[in-house]
Amino acid sequence: MKVELENKLFDKHPKILCKANLPFGFECDDGWYEIIEELCRRITECLELRPDTPQVEAIQVKQKFGGLRFYATGGNEITDHLIRDAETISYKTCEGCGTMQNVSKRIIKGHWIIQLCDNCNG
Repeated sequence: MKVELENKLFDKHPKILCKANLPFGFECDDGWYEIIEELCRRITECLELRPDTPQVEAIQVKQKFGGLRFYATGGNEITDHLIRDAETISYKTCEGCGTMQNVSKRIIKGHWIIQLCDNCNG
């Protein structure tokens, strides 16, 4: 992900996304920025409604086998569900541009599996 998008996420969600906990940044492409931003926003809302819930802190955010992986500590079953939902949405979203049109798994560089639309694959 581009540094400027990463910094926007770090700035908007400092309690969930800490640079010290994510030394490699976001190991996915720009197209999933909105999924990650929406996930963090929804987690924040959940934690505000349930202040007794342990703070969610991301420890790795990456692409694996064509889908988003958001590994975190803290939270509860509601935040776990939000994370699973975001990961599911990533399988329908182009990692390159964020569209949900004509997206399918593509194998690149011989073995990497990623979700791309026809435009980004071309």
